[in-house]
Amino acid sequence: MIVATSAPKKWKIGAELIKWYQGGTKYSHVLILKDDLVFQASHGNVNCQHIDVFLQNNDICDVFTIEEDCIDFEFVKKQLGKPYGFLQLVNLALKFFFNARIFKKDGDQKFICSEFVGKALKLKWVNDFTTPKEIIEYLKNRII
Repeated sequence: MIVATSAPKKWKIGAELIKWYQGGTKYSHVLILKDDLVFQASHGNVNCQHIDVFLQNNDICDVFTIEEDCIDFEFVKKQLGKPYGFLQLVNLALKFFFNARIFKKDGDQKFICSEFVGKALKLKWVNDFTTPKEIIEYLKNRII
């Protein structure tokens, strides 16, 4: 399996803000790729789409090969269709700009991309406020 980062091909304000508050990363999104299917939290829910459809609107930035037993794929499948955590993004922005939060954690009721991927990777420290950069830093530093 693969964990990858991506960025939209067309300019989008949300993606640009994520790249900016992550310190100028080239990516704004993190996803799981299994065979030719992309599993992600985006566009309103946790979803799955064919890689060819995904690549019509997105560029892959980084790719990390992950051993299958390191990803809880049952968890991944069971989250499909759950809502996207839009309020979590508001909290991330508030945390970045003001070191404050106004919305409570929702556990596994809603997901942003990095929370979804982090929990699929079985990382106990991942929560509603985890960023894509934190997931990628973990993957870059892990011993394979």
